[in-house]
Amino acid sequence: MANKAPESQDGQTKVYITRDGMEAYLTVSPPCGDGRPVDFRQAMDALEKAGVVHGIDVARVGEALEERNWNRSIVVAKGTPPVHGEDGRVEYKFSLPGQKVGPAETANGKVDYRNLNLICNVNKGALLAVKIDPKPGVPGMAVTGNPVPPRMGKEVVLRRGKNTVLDDTGHCLYSAADGRVVMDDDKIVVEAVYEIRGDVDFSTGNIDFVGSVIVGGEVTSGFVVKAGQDIEINGGVEAAQLIAGGNITIRKGIAGGDKGMIQAGGKVVARFIENARVIAGSEVTVPDAIIQSFVRSNSSVQVEGRRGTIVGGLIQARDEISARVIGSTFATQTHLEVGVDPEVREEYRSIVTRYKEKKKAFDVVAQNLQMLQRSVTSPDNLSGKQRMALIKLLEEYKSLSAELKQMEERRAFLEQEFNRLQGGRIKVLDIVYPGVHITIGRAVYVVNDPIKYAMFILEDGEVKITSVR
Repeated sequence: MANKAPESQDGQTKVYITRDGMEAYLTVSPPCGDGRPVDFRQAMDALEKAGVVHGIDVARVGEALEERNWNRSIVVAKGTPPVHGEDGRVEYKFSLPGQKVGPAETANGKVDYRNLNLICNVNKGALLAVKIDPKPGVPGMAVTGNPVPPRMGKEVVLRRGKNTVLDDTGHCLYSAADGRVVMDDDKIVVEAVYEIRGDVDFSTGNIDFVGSVIVGGEVTSGFVVKAGQDIEINGGVEAAQLIAGGNITIRKGIAGGDKGMIQAGGKVVARFIENARVIAGSEVTVPDAIIQSFVRSNSSVQVEGRRGTIVGGLIQARDEISARVIGSTFATQTHLEVGVDPEVREEYRSIVTRYKEKKKAFDVVAQNLQMLQRSVTSPDNLSGKQRMALIKLLEEYKSLSAELKQMEERRAFLEQEFNRLQGGRIKVLDIVYPGVHITIGRAVYVVNDPIKYAMFILEDGEVKITSVR
């Protein structure tokens, strides 16, 4: 039986839209017999009938009609995806944990392992963080023309911790105190006190903090602790530097090794001070001993413990120096100065020294100027070189003369201050030994024999001794 000839049939179209509506596929089947293939108009009608109205790529429709692509699903339309909203975020104005740089690098490229940059200092009123609101996003469109909603950005919460404050809008977080900013879980906290449980050494690096510092152990040699407020050391201090805007308290003592330096805007308290330099804006209190040290106080120095001894060095105080024992049986040179602001006394000494140097230079210039003037009969006969030398000497002469006059005026003012200030006293609760030099104002007294239970005061411009009891 002969095969029956196939029936004639035109080409067919089939449209498939993805579930999310973002793509449309066109499948074109071939014609049969004498049927006609699908043309472009029929393909577009099929898409319209299926509801595809957006994102049609006519070039891709043409490709689907090509014989080589019959019975293949071709993407002929794509929707416009939505632009999703951005989540809100917190913009931090300080370095987060893990972002701090490590040891500082010096100018010559060496690494300074004493400066580890572990503390993020902030002052009261500093902006700590800003809350950025989420962005809403932009809707997209499916191939059917239906809108595609974007994913909305999530709100973020700016959580405030201790010593921080939010502005009225809730968007800006500020520091309410001087201190160190840290993260406590998801809260921003400002710590007004920086506490180190152990020693200040290579594990901590140098400390530079705007608030108060508490050290549970020692401050080892070569390290620096700076605080805008108080410093409290529960151990001792070696050849290190302590600088505080407020008070400094050292539970043990200072063994400075001639390199230790302690400077406080307020008072200094330490069990002992040995071979160190101490400067205090208020009183210095030392129960045991001050040994071969430089101590300066704008108030008083008190060494009145059971073994309270001052031996060697230079002790300066505006109001009073008191100790049980001053000097030693070996006639150790010990200098005590009271009655004048120590800074005024130091300025006076500096001016006296510098005046001598300037006066010597002035005398040399004046002598050279005279010699040059004598060597010529008339200024008109000077050579160019001699004229330049004369001009230079005259300029030096005028400059040095003006400096000397200014120093003389300042020295005279300071001497008036010495004469005006008649206060200050030195109390010896037990004994003062020979070798001790006592200065009250401008008057000086040298102890040549042991003296017990004495108080040294200034009377009629001289140092007088009275009983301390």
